[in-house]
Amino acid sequence: MNSSDEIRELLCRAKMKDAASVLPALIEQAKGQRHSYTWLLTKLLEHELAARDQRAILNREQRARLPENWTLKSFPWERQPGVDRREILQLAELDFVSTGSNVVFIGEVGVGKTGLAIGLAREAVLAGYTVLFLKVCELLDLLGASLLDRSHPRLIRRLARLDLLVIDEFSHVTLEEQQASLIFRLIDVRYHRKATIFTTNLGFDDWGQFLKTPALKHSLTDRLTDQCYVVRIEGPSLRVGPRPSLTDHAKPTDAPVEKTTGQKRKKGQAASNSEAGRSPG
Repeated sequence: MNSSDEIRELLCRAKMKDAASVLPALIEQAKGQRHSYTWLLTKLLEHELAARDQRAILNREQRARLPENWTLKSFPWERQPGVDRREILQLAELDFVSTGSNVVFIGEVGVGKTGLAIGLAREAVLAGYTVLFLKVCELLDLLGASLLDRSHPRLIRRLARLDLLVIDEFSHVTLEEQQASLIFRLIDVRYHRKATIFTTNLGFDDWGQFLKTPALKHSLTDRLTDQCYVVRIEGPSLRVGPRPSLTDHAKPTDAPVEKTTGQKRKKGQAASNSEAGRSPG
C-alpha cells in the first residue's frame, strides 16, 4: 500500500469519503502545479465540507416535503402584476423566520400563492432552517390520527419546533370544533417563537366561514396578525389549460345555481393541467 492509498483509507475511516474520492486527482494537481501541502489539505477539507453541506440541504428538502421544484427565480413575475417582486425578495431575506413572524398570502385560486410560499420555504431550506410544507387537509389528517392514539401532544411539540411551517389552502375546509381547537393550540405554541406561512383565498374578516366559533376566530386571527406580513395578490390566474364553458355541464334552467368555491375550481382545473404545464398557484 502506497502513501496515497494509506491516506485514502484513513480518510474513509474518518468518514471523509468525499475527500478520499478526490484525493488522487488533487495529489496529481498539486504535483503538476507545485502546490503546497497546505493547499492540498485545504482543498480536501473544502471538498468534504461542500459535499456534507449539499447532503444536508437535500436532507432538509426531503423533510420539508415541498410538493414542487418551484423557486422564486422560476416564478413568472411578468405574468403576475399583482405581486410586488421587491416585497417578496425582501421576505426572502428571511428576517421573518429569525423573528418568528408570520406571512399570509391572500388571493384567488391560481394567482401564485402556493408558488411564492414554496419559493420562500426553499430559501429557508437553503439557509439551514427546518421546514415543513403541509396542505391544511394533510395537517388535519395528522392531527386526527394523533387523536386516535393520543399522540397529539407529541405531534404538536414536533410541529412547534420547526423553524418554518407552511400551511397551504388554509381556508379550503370547514373546521370542526375539535380540529379548530388543535390548530389553535399549534399556532399558539408557535406564537412569537417560530414562523408560519399561510395561503388562503379568504380575507381575515371572512374566516368565520370555516372557523365556526367566533371566539376562536378572533383568538386565531389575533395571534396571526400580531406579528405578520400580509401579501394580498390581486391579479390574473397563472393556471394553464382551457377553462370549462357554461355549456360543458348543462343543467335544467329551473335548477338552483350552485356557487363554485375556490376548491371546486381547483379540482376542475387539475385534470386539464399536464405535469409540465403546472403553474405556481
